[in-house]
Amino acid sequence: MDNLEIYNRVRAVPEIAQKSFNNGRFSGTDINPMWRIKVLTEVFGPCGIGWYIDDVRHWNETFQDGTVATFVELNLYVKLDGEWSRPIYGMGGNSSATTTKSNKYVVDDEGYKKAYTDAISVACKALGVGADIYYGKDAVDKSSKYSRYYDGPESEPAPARPKAQAPENPRKGLITNDQLITIQTNCNADEIGKLCEKYKVANIADLTSVQGAVVCRQLEKRREQRATV
Repeated sequence: MDNLEIYNRVRAVPEIAQKSFNNGRFSGTDINPMWRIKVLTEVFGPCGIGWYIDDVRHWNETFQDGTVATFVELNLYVKLDGEWSRPIYGMGGNSSATTTKSNKYVVDDEGYKKAYTDAISVACKALGVGADIYYGKDAVDKSSKYSRYYDGPESEPAPARPKAQAPENPRKGLITNDQLITIQTNCNADEIGKLCEKYKVANIADLTSVQGAVVCRQLEKRREQRATV
């Protein structure tokens, strides 16, 4: 296998897996965490068979302003040609508790999960997963055999074209990306299966946006109930 084969297979991120953000300090593009899982599975095989993750450690740090930051360290392992890789290290972090300008103390009960997801993304970067988001100016040699894996931007921008009318969104009326992420990150496989059975769909992504909103509200209520226990 050539050195860049995996890198160029996993570098491009489809638009449906991207989401722009601006948290007031900086802005950029988030990648749907389930897309990374899908990519690892496509390239190496099912989780636990072709790849897996070992936790190294996780901890909290409290700062003078009351902010609590959660950090996670992990190792990613992938199997290639029947052999397991050396550990691919990833470290991530997230604020688990903050104080607002009105001195209200806000706790994020998903702080560890977000830090864990962040750590996975860091480990995946070492393989080139989503590289075009982080290194968009990197060019691909279109004469290379790797170009069949890649449909990203060239280093030189293409000449401006007249703006064509956008085609009709094939997912119009279906569950939104945000709703899908919320359900996937808060429901286990059995719960997702029951939702598919309830709404008579083959896949959770086939729910309508209205159904997705109903499920997300139910999950929010469940989380609030757990927080008050």
